[in-house]
This record gives sequence, structure tokens and C-alpha cells, in this order.
Amino acid sequence: MVGIRPSRIWLVAVLTLALVAEQIPARLPFVRDAIPALADAAAGYDADWAGGSVTHSILSPGQSEQEAVFFVNTGTTSWLRGTGTEVDLAVCVGAACDVASPNASWNNAANPWLSPTRYATTTQTSVAPGQIAQFVWVITVPAAATPGVYIFEGDLIVGTTAEVVHRVHYEKRVLVVSSTYTVNVNTDSAADTACDAAHCSLRGAITAANANAGADLIAFSLPAGGTMIALTSALPVVTDPAWIDGATQPGASGAPLVEISGAGAGASSDGLVLAGGATMLRGLVVNGFGGGSAVRLTTLGRNELIANYIGTNVAGSAAVRNAIGVSMESDDNAIGSLVGGRNLISGNSDAVVIFGARNRVLRALIGTDASGGAALPNVDGIVIGGNDRRRRGQSSRATSLARTTRAPPPSPMGRPASSRSGARRSEARRRRRGM
Repeated sequence: MVGIRPSRIWLVAVLTLALVAEQIPARLPFVRDAIPALADAAAGYDADWAGGSVTHSILSPGQSEQEAVFFVNTGTTSWLRGTGTEVDLAVCVGAACDVASPNASWNNAANPWLSPTRYATTTQTSVAPGQIAQFVWVITVPAAATPGVYIFEGDLIVGTTAEVVHRVHYEKRVLVVSSTYTVNVNTDSAADTACDAAHCSLRGAITAANANAGADLIAFSLPAGGTMIALTSALPVVTDPAWIDGATQPGASGAPLVEISGAGAGASSDGLVLAGGATMLRGLVVNGFGGGSAVRLTTLGRNELIANYIGTNVAGSAAVRNAIGVSMESDDNAIGSLVGGRNLISGNSDAVVIFGARNRVLRALIGTDASGGAALPNVDGIVIGGNDRRRRGQSSRATSLARTTRAPPPSPMGRPASSRSGARRSEARRRRRGM
């Protein structure tokens, strides 16, 4: 169901198929076993993600919100609260867990966290193997909080030893908004940088958000039947954190409605280029960038893509090709989240190209249509480059991308042995130079 060139290393094939198998395990029951689980914890402990409350919220200073997450005990040891086998939800920062939170001032005084380094323990006194545990805690936006994207990372640890039970890379993200810019016209021209209540183009919204200090929300209110934005040239690079949220478009429910077409943007134009870090793209269809990347993550990382269609039509049923679906050139980005709609990345030449470190692909449909039941192949699924050999994720129901490897060795001509000819080879060289 996913196109792989014979010259690709076996890893690319296995990882690409694993992402499809994540959606249709009944058809490919053997693929999950092809990627061995990475051991995290002490003997007898293991867990897997079972659900939770919303992971993305927009809050204002002074507001509080209760968070809840659920994990199934997949180990052999019962989790007994208040004993040596208690399991806690710990604060994580990158690879380290049970550390002080960078958002310690959000700890609610009336409903405090378990400790400065742990959000909560199980609400149940006992969680036997096979049972589901609940963890509940509260965050409160400090009165003096400045606009920005605040990230709360967490994972389970053994209470007495602080050993990690299983990394699923849970994140709760909160946007404290500086300004909201609402795209209300679908027209585009290089000179149209206006964004006001009467006329706000996507180009204008990005321009305004870049000029405004602090994290912003770019929302959509396009006229019914006019939700395609046909670009006439490349958009400005997004240089400041923002949430570009197609789910705000009236009528959007589940599948995205807002379409960003690069067919007229120029032969080598990219679509949305995120350089400011901590930016989210949600509920967008990005297609037609035949000589560039639909989405390019560069410079500052920690960006997220949620519930987007990359390389297809709005229905997710036919290909509208990009040269590269998503180019991950910065670090700590995520295609997908534990809660929220899945990304569809199909019909491209390369679905995902990974150069940065610690990037993750979660719960994605790659090489299928929107239903997950029919093939809509990319030429190549996941292409992994760079020299970072650290883990990109975990082999569990929460994450599908397990391992990475080095880029192919250079040929005598100085090009990667697996580089393509023509436009795609030029595109890859341009990405590596950071242009």
C-alpha cells in the first residue's frame, strides 16, 4: 500500500508499513512485531496510552483547567497507591523525567500537584494488570503569564525508584494568546498583506502574526464554498509561535475544509514554513507544491501537525502531489498527537523527510486514503537522514516510528547514494544547506 523504491534500506520500508499497519492492523498483523519494543522500565512494569482529556487548550491568565489521562497497566505488577509499587505521572523535560517543571508557577494552590516533579498518582488505590489507571491534576494560568505556548510533558514512573514505565511522550499544550487574526478571504497576491476585520488574507494573517510579539492564533472564517486558498507565490515564513487552526473554520467537523493550494505558487515554492518554534498546524489540506515541501519545519522546533491532509484533495481520496509532504529539519517536532485527529500524508513523492533529532510520527495515515482502507501511495514513505541515532519514539499503540539511522553514505560525486535525479535531488540538497 506504500510505494518504496527497491534501493531504499529495509528500515524505511518497515517504518512506512508500520504507520499504515497502525491504522489497519487486521490487514497487516505482522508488521507491529517487525519493530521490537524499546525497554523502558523495571521488570514487571509496563503501560500503554488509553486516552485522556483534550491536549490543546486556549486559556487566559487566571483560568484553571483539570487534566486527566488514562493508561492501561500492561505489565505484571499491580500498581498500589501508597506502597512500593505506586506508579506516578511525572514531569518530563525532553529525555529526563521526574524533574522540576518549567511551568511550576501553574501548580494550582487549591489542588496542588503530587510534588514539584510529579503531577499526580493513580486515583484508584489499586490497578491490576489489564486495568486502566486514571491520573488527574489541575493547571492554573498565572496572572502574570505572558503570551506564549506552554508545554507540559509527562510520562509514568515507578514511584519509589523514578524509573520510567513507558515513554509515550504525553504533552499538554496551552496557548496564551497575544492576538487573534481571522482569515476571512480566500484571495491571494504577493502584495496582499492586509489583515483586519473587513479583509484578512492568509498571507496578511501570517505577516501580522510575525510582526506581533508573543504567540498568536490564526483562525479561519472563509465563505461557504470558498475554502480553497490558491497561492500565487510563496507565503511568508512563520517566524513567531502561532497556532494556525483550520478547525476554527465554520462547518469543519473532523475532516479539514481549508485547502492551501500551491499549484500557482511557483515551481519550487514551499507551502507553510515554520521557523519560530512551538507552532501548531491543525485541520488544513496542503497540496500542489510539486517542487517543494507542503510543510517545512526548520530553525526552531517543537512544532506539531494535527489532523491535516498533506498531498491529497479535501476528501482525502485522490492525490494532489507535493514533492515532499513534511520536511522535518528542526528538532523535537511531532506529526500527530495522542489525542486528536490523525494526519493523512499520501500522494506525495516523499511523504516525510526527517533530518532533525528526536522527531516523532504518531497515529498517522501514510500511503492510504482518508478511510485507511485503500491505497493512495507516496513514491517513498519515510526518508530518514541526518546523523542523529537517538530514538524518535516508542513502539506502542501511541507511536509508530521506532528507530532511525544515518543518511546513506555520499557517492563519489558528493551526493547521497539514494538521492533522486532532477528536481527532487535539487530539493534535497537545498534542504540540507538550510536554504
